[in-house]
Amino acid sequence: MQGTFLKLLTPKGSIFFKGEPQAERRPLEAQIWSGGTKVAAIEDSQDYYWFKEDASAQANSSKSGYHVFGGNGWKCLNSVNSTTGDFLGSSNIYYVKKSDAPFYK
Repeated sequence: MQGTFLKLLTPKGSIFFKGEPQAERRPLEAQIWSGGTKVAAIEDSQDYYWFKEDASAQANSSKSGYHVFGGNGWKCLNSVNSTTGDFLGSSNIYYVKKSDAPFYK
């Protein structure tokens, strides 16, 4: 695939099981690819955010988790992360908790 895109990986799987505790977590890893090659380093700092779909995140509500880069219906999960010359370092991984999964609350 050509162009630049974000690839999300779930190295420990993407399913939570009913018997697992609510504190169980799964890593969600972000990779940037450009021209068919995984980007290992970038020269300029880049900002990025993690979002999850949430209908309550609306521009007219200051406490909903709304962020202009995600838009309505997407809750921002973190303050801005910035890349450095070593690409994303350890911050390219976000841990999803079972308690965040809508079907297992």
